[in-house]
Amino acid sequence: MPSSTLIFVSIIVQLSNTWAAPATLSSTIITQAGGGLPQGAPPTTLSANGISNFQLANFIENIESKFFEGVLANLSSDPAFTSTADNGISIQQVVTKVAAQEEVHKATVEATLTSNNVATIDDCTSILPITSTDEFLARANIITSISIGAIIAITASVASTDPTIVGSTTSIITVEGRHDAFFRLSASDVPNPTPFDTAISTTWAYNLILSFVVPSSCPTLPLTVLPVLTVTSPALSATAPATPPLTITFTVDPKVVKGLRLFIGWVNQANAPVYTTAVVVNGNGRASVPSGLQGTAFAALTNQNTATTVDTLTTATLAGPAAVLIS
Repeated sequence: MPSSTLIFVSIIVQLSNTWAAPATLSSTIITQAGGGLPQGAPPTTLSANGISNFQLANFIENIESKFFEGVLANLSSDPAFTSTADNGISIQQVVTKVAAQEEVHKATVEATLTSNNVATIDDCTSILPITSTDEFLARANIITSISIGAIIAITASVASTDPTIVGSTTSIITVEGRHDAFFRLSASDVPNPTPFDTAISTTWAYNLILSFVVPSSCPTLPLTVLPVLTVTSPALSATAPATPPLTITFTVDPKVVKGLRLFIGWVNQANAPVYTTAVVVNGNGRASVPSGLQGTAFAALTNQNTATTVDTLTTATLAGPAAVLIS
């Protein structure tokens, strides 16, 4: 069984009548989102695998929701965010709808958990702030790519154990894709850079999403927290480079890599991982970017170059992953 299906041994809390239901969606949120919770009762027979996957989905949706909520507050005086484009619509207007839709996604996941008498995941209390529209568009592309990659993995995992929830997860993926297309277009990037989105493992998704928060402010999930891989070049940017980068530079804890032969494992679209040699000196690293990557790729430091799936690469990850905007 691949590691993405063994997300973690969920701590399934059987609750008494005092358990907290998911927050009720306001009429304003429902109107802004274009709809509320799916009609009909949520499934009540989730497997342990389905529950653990939905607890991770709850964690990710919590952070997405808080991220967009914070952006609306922090950029309310930024003309680049609030001014209308030629079509009469501002980034602020679209993000207001995005934030509401993330609230609906969160409430949907939580309703499924509570219908199975399982605890929902508490919010992180400290989300890293966004201070400009350019920074927002850069980070929004990353957080949405993480969410898309995670939901692909979750959907694949629950397809055999909990087919009744596949419809809701696949419906969320398509909406996340529309969000990302808007963020890319607003940054003057091609909105549809690839024919396939990139699936990532659930462990990778957990580590990537933690970069948007102060991790100590979050509830801890029983997933591996990996050493951080910080890409220093190409720098974080809303706009993709005019030509794909030929190399990346990065920093990593020197203790993680001492004495090892190193590679960067690259995951992009529906392809097997590819590898380039990495050189790290005193925590500063460099590696080539393989040809053929497009859109957003995910890079992880490893000491092998034979893993052929993102799941097996995850088990061999020394640090990372990091998102790299290629095109």
